[in-house]
Amino acid sequence: MENRGIGFWMLLGPGCLLLLYLIYAQAIPAFDYDLGVSMGTQEPAEQITAVGVAFWYGFALGDLLVYIPLLGLGLVGYGLGRNWGRIMLVAALGITL
Repeated sequence: MENRGIGFWMLLGPGCLLLLYLIYAQAIPAFDYDLGVSMGTQEPAEQITAVGVAFWYGFALGDLLVYIPLLGLGLVGYGLGRNWGRIMLVAALGITL
């Protein structure tokens, strides 16, 4: 295994933590909103209204279909040292900003 610099780990480490958080906070509740409320990652529908829940579902669906896979594949490719991984990771981090 090649020697990886501090910059590699400063990008990969927080990226992996962000991916795990997104799976926990966005992907799981996207399938069952009430589960997200019981996990403490979402507010009850009574507090944010049905419009707020629908708005949240729109963002959760976007994260689930585009952002989470892009970030995950980008981190894997970056970890393997592939150019496609860097491109996907840059695209995912561009969405983050």
